[in-house]
Amino acid sequence: MDIPISVLNTENISLSKDQSEAMDSIETLNMILYSLEGGTSETFESEVLTIKKILKAEGYSELMRMGNNLKGKFQISYVEEASEIDELIIFGYSSTSGFMLVRVLGDNIKLSKVVSLAEVIDQLEIENTNVNDFMKFFL
Repeated sequence: MDIPISVLNTENISLSKDQSEAMDSIETLNMILYSLEGGTSETFESEVLTIKKILKAEGYSELMRMGNNLKGKFQISYVEEASEIDELIIFGYSSTSGFMLVRVLGDNIKLSKVVSLAEVIDQLEIENTNVNDFMKFFL
């Protein structure tokens, strides 16, 4: 699913300078969600292995990895061109819930500023958007 960043309705949220710059650098979000409620563990495992293989390919750099086998794992990777980050990949999965893959596309994304957006996630008005299901899974 391709989602323009404008769907997040940040107009009514007071953003810091860093948060505003982070939002301005993001153009589009691509999201994929696979829930084990409606899927199979075999498909889940196959898709997770495929995503892991892609993220290990040349061109992707791993920024961080967190989690454990009980609660799930989380990985953030990025694609850098000429010292500018134009793509950020957030991949999280749990053997009990499923997985989520978010591709953040933009222009010269500053990781330190994007991280500051975590503070405003709960203020986003996403109840009437398709993003709501993704955010529930992610949070």
